[in-house]
Amino acid sequence: MTFRISFKSIIPLLLFALGVCQTLLTIPTQAAENDSVKPLPRLGRPGGDRAPLLERFDQNKDGILNKGERIAARSYLHEQTRERTVADIMKNDRNKDGKITQDEFPQRRGRRRGPSLESADSNGDGGIDAKEAGESIYQSRFKDSDPLTVPGAEKLQPTNAVNTANGLYDESVLRTFFLQFEDNDWLNEMHDFYRTDAAVPADLTVNGRVYENVGVRYRGNSSFSSVPPELKRSLDINISYGSKKQRLFGYKTINLLNGHGDPTYMREVLYSKIGRNYFPAFRANFVKLVINGESWGIYPNIQQYNKDFLEEWFGSSKGVRWKGRGSLTYEGSNREGYSGYIAKTGNTPDQAWTDLANLCRVLKETSDEELLAKLNPIFNIDGALWSIALENVFVDEGYLIRGSDYNLYQDKNRRFHLLQHDGNEVLNRPGGPGIPRSMDATQLPLYHEADNEGRPVVHRLLNIPQIRARYTAHVRTIIDDWLNWEKLQPIVASYKALLDSEIKKDIRKESGYEDFVRGDVLTVENGRVLGIKQFVEKRRTFLLSNPALTAAAPVIKSVTLNEGKGQPIPGERIPVSVETGKNSIPDKVVLHWSTSKHKPFQRIYMADGSEGVFTAAIPKQNKGEKIHYYIEALSSIENPVASYMPTEAEFNAFTFKVKAK
Repeated sequence: MTFRISFKSIIPLLLFALGVCQTLLTIPTQAAENDSVKPLPRLGRPGGDRAPLLERFDQNKDGILNKGERIAARSYLHEQTRERTVADIMKNDRNKDGKITQDEFPQRRGRRRGPSLESADSNGDGGIDAKEAGESIYQSRFKDSDPLTVPGAEKLQPTNAVNTANGLYDESVLRTFFLQFEDNDWLNEMHDFYRTDAAVPADLTVNGRVYENVGVRYRGNSSFSSVPPELKRSLDINISYGSKKQRLFGYKTINLLNGHGDPTYMREVLYSKIGRNYFPAFRANFVKLVINGESWGIYPNIQQYNKDFLEEWFGSSKGVRWKGRGSLTYEGSNREGYSGYIAKTGNTPDQAWTDLANLCRVLKETSDEELLAKLNPIFNIDGALWSIALENVFVDEGYLIRGSDYNLYQDKNRRFHLLQHDGNEVLNRPGGPGIPRSMDATQLPLYHEADNEGRPVVHRLLNIPQIRARYTAHVRTIIDDWLNWEKLQPIVASYKALLDSEIKKDIRKESGYEDFVRGDVLTVENGRVLGIKQFVEKRRTFLLSNPALTAAAPVIKSVTLNEGKGQPIPGERIPVSVETGKNSIPDKVVLHWSTSKHKPFQRIYMADGSEGVFTAAIPKQNKGEKIHYYIEALSSIENPVASYMPTEAEFNAFTFKVKAK
């Protein structure tokens, strides 16, 4: 591994050894004593708020925490955790005898955040004193294990063989990523730095090329807390950590997920593949990871929600990104009401928070008659419907089911887009809140949450007949295109063949090899996870039993642009004609057009000619303007059934460019 040693970089470690770090680093002396030579233990309960460690402990201001700086930062975290834990436990000492006994020990519902009395009572006297409370920060079910001594792991070293496959996310290739950390304390460091801004530097080798000083962190929620450190946890790798210009296949950040809850490892990759057909969704494939010469097995490699993603899909990285932790309910005009939304963009402007509050207000307060006119300029309605439709069909735990765990993006034109966050629990019953335990997830209703005011995007939009018809048409398209085992089976089989031999020898996976082998078809993990085939077939049968999805939809036979006139030219209206089925002529045909697929589309109701031919004209355009357009046909106005050409509507609209005269 490559590390640059300089006098400046070694200063913090020397100062630590001399015992003067308390003054320079503002941490307790007793926590720092001998840390430079003795590894620190792992915290039993890392996490909490993302403590700003980098600015505080990066003494040489190189943007990286070297070994001495990481020791200092961890000692600080340990002392802060100790102080909070002692204060939290000892406040229950009602008789002030300096000890918490069973009758004083707090009884908590749900997941316990503190230690149990039994685990913290080290001297066995039936109580916890302040010393034992402080020591309990290291007591966990993993405290006596060494995660790096799991026997039987495959040993590998980087080679110079170059893989010439296309791009980072080529699904047909299984690349091996080699991470080399400075020492074997990396796991304890990453464990303690969980949910902070500190990363552990390592060198990454891919295709024979070494990327120096990438920054590695643990990521995720249940995929971290439910998984012991000797098994694989999800990783965030910042390629540009040590050098802002460093990229891996053009990307500066990658996410390696542990496939938590998915013994097949392929659900999120498959879900992303499907989603990319209808709205901006992550690229994804699989990689094999080797850490310090030892294989850690297979990880789904899912694109990061960052500026790279925005550039690919929106043509610009400008705008504001959030992770949605609220369901877009209106909480007033003050920013404090939206504190649950996690801003992923640094220095998020106040105007963006004001716009977020305004979006929620429009959803709550606008009448049905005015909602589309007021919402469309500030919110991508069609994109949101695709996202919700996909969540419904494949039962994803995002906006629809939880009212959280989704991504929200406000583009440079201040228009919001509802996007996906993850998909590791799709094609099964998701864990956590959202679906009653007694409910069969394959029978999630078509219009789930339409009556729930706590899901305003679903509640408001699906109660407008024309938008409800659009959503229903999108669900029908997804079912026709993808909710079909004959369509999915070859893809699943190709993933399975790619991963099989590696999964078989992976000793750090959560599930057994047999669950991987059978999980594409059969229920595994003691009935907790449906086979992909089982889910697809049961879900398809249930959805198609709904008359709304089998009702006869209008037929759009053809769309003709500028008939007989060649390519449109500036200064002239552009005629569009649509031929529909003569036996079921729609009540309404609408021409939607825009100068960008990410800007609001305008509507023109087409004139009914004769025998199912409808006509309209796009207004005059300037030279070089690129126009996006698509057709919507509605069977009626009161209770419409809709169809589209192209079927992907706004996302894959027809395009043309206005040429010069």
